Amino acid sequence: MSTRHCKRIGVGAIGLLSWVLVASPAMAELRWTATELTSHPEQADAFATAAFSFENVGKSPIEVKSIAKSCKCVNVTAEVRTYAPGERGTVTLAVDRKIHPGRIEQSATVVTDDATTPNQLLRIKMIPKRSLTIEPEQVTWQQGEPGEPKIVKLTVDPKSPVGVLYAVSSSESVKATLKTIERDRDYEVTLTPTDTQAATRATVTIKTDAPASSDPYVISAEVIDPDAPKSAPESKEK
Repeated sequence: MSTRHCKRIGVGAIGLLSWVLVASPAMAELRWTATELTSHPEQADAFATAAFSFENVGKSPIEVKSIAKSCKCVNVTAEVRTYAPGERGTVTLAVDRKIHPGRIEQSATVVTDDATTPNQLLRIKMIPKRSLTIEPEQVTWQQGEPGEPKIVKLTVDPKSPVGVLYAVSSSESVKATLKTIERDRDYEVTLTPTDTQAATRATVTIKTDAPASSDPYVISAEVIDPDAPKSAPESKEK
């Protein structure tokens, strides 16, 4: 093949590449500040909400076509329309706490013509604020020591008021007695082991007038064998 013919092919290839670059549309892209958020509603809040912000950082308009939610308990607030380059928007998810008062995760999928991510999943994690402060959350006795009563104080958060109804022990080896110091504010639970000669463990559940599916309030009560091998402490989720 002659050098002259090769040059013609090269020029033709460059021309084709230039046509592709000119004809290709500018890349569109929605950039989200976050796609997973946690909401901590007060006890009296009707909804747990999370606002997801985005921006069209591309050079072409992007159309938000639809938003599909994972549950009828989720209300979605957003403008389903076309967003110009540089324009910002917000999608707000609100979980109805009449349907789900306790911990839960829900989501919504934003459908767009964004070539990068046409279907963006947004997640809201609801963790209601604790209405009761329990101090201490765990009480212990050494095996063989006198089974003296121990008092646990319950303090109600005035921003998330609840009434404490009763305290019940999971085992007959530990008795739980509830005392009202000031209704809807301060309570005491007296824990008394029936016998400390043998190692035992009980979980004391604090029943409130909060919705039944709300996170339970519990106290750990244990008679410990000092000679028993110690197990590694369990890690707690933050």
